[in-house]
Amino acid sequence: STARAFMTSTRSQSRKGRQPSRACKVGAGFWAYDESSPVVPRDIIFGPLKGDRATGAVIWLHGLDDTPESWAMRLEPERRRHPRWKWVHLRAPERPITCYEKMRHPAWGDFLDSGAVRVGSRDYETRDPKGWYAESVARVHRAIEALAAEGVPPSRTALVGFSQGGALAAEAALTLGARLAGWGLLAGWLTPRARAALVRSAKTGGLAGSRVLISHSSGDEQVLFECATLAGQKLSKAGARVQFAQLAGVMHVAGEAQMRKSALTFLEEVLDGTRAPAAEAPADYLPAAPPACSMPQRAAAALPSAAAAGRRKGIAKPKNTKPCPACVGRHRAHTCEKRRR
Repeated sequence: STARAFMTSTRSQSRKGRQPSRACKVGAGFWAYDESSPVVPRDIIFGPLKGDRATGAVIWLHGLDDTPESWAMRLEPERRRHPRWKWVHLRAPERPITCYEKMRHPAWGDFLDSGAVRVGSRDYETRDPKGWYAESVARVHRAIEALAAEGVPPSRTALVGFSQGGALAAEAALTLGARLAGWGLLAGWLTPRARAALVRSAKTGGLAGSRVLISHSSGDEQVLFECATLAGQKLSKAGARVQFAQLAGVMHVAGEAQMRKSALTFLEEVLDGTRAPAAEAPADYLPAAPPACSMPQRAAAALPSAAAAGRRKGIAKPKNTKPCPACVGRHRAHTCEKRRR
């Protein structure tokens, strides 16, 4: 029988003192959170049964407009497979996002543009003027320090993030100052601070041998594939042991399941050593580019842009046109106003 894990949240202290926490059942575990402060984000943490020592830890970061609960549910089978791992799901606070007319969404940082994140775009190059990414990185570092205080050192801790959570995971890992067991960038990108830290590490050799997973789809319409390509090249040249898992033609959110599978295999490699390491990317590695688009240029131009169709329920498109599966995301606006990047 599989040992039942327990899940607790981070605690916050209000001026009136601690309030009773409320506990709920989630799958095979339990989670509880303190209601004493509506401002401090409530994290979700799974750990071994009392008396059992954690042999490793995973910090998992969700994306924009997502919650830790959704990932906790999807990862329940993996928690059963590894009852001695500790799982930390940090929760992003709600922030007024610039490109969504200051509407509040769970986010680690701001988004300035409603278009896709691409190399050279505003969101790729933003210097974090509001300090939200820096604040989120500090939270991840505190979580790693807390695990170390409990007996799980950074060398036994892995960090994984999806989309904006992946961008946060990369920046947190590259600015930590200690080597993690490994970290994963799922459909994410390297922020300016992450790229600057990568340059410094390349000069000192601090990344030599570091384990990194990059998983991205060639059909991602929200964070373009070129972000992963460039990240893989830079990390490999800096000496990191990069594993690149390329998905073919799937869109951003639709690729979550396959990326999660790649990440779980990677976690078993770096935390348990139960699987043989996957082939690593050489320093000059360049993932295969997505196939050329088969849609006629005039038909593609006739399709509505993301900005024009951002608030529609449906998306009209010209008759007798059929986008190729590999690039359908580049010709169709996202149907939901709240994009999980």
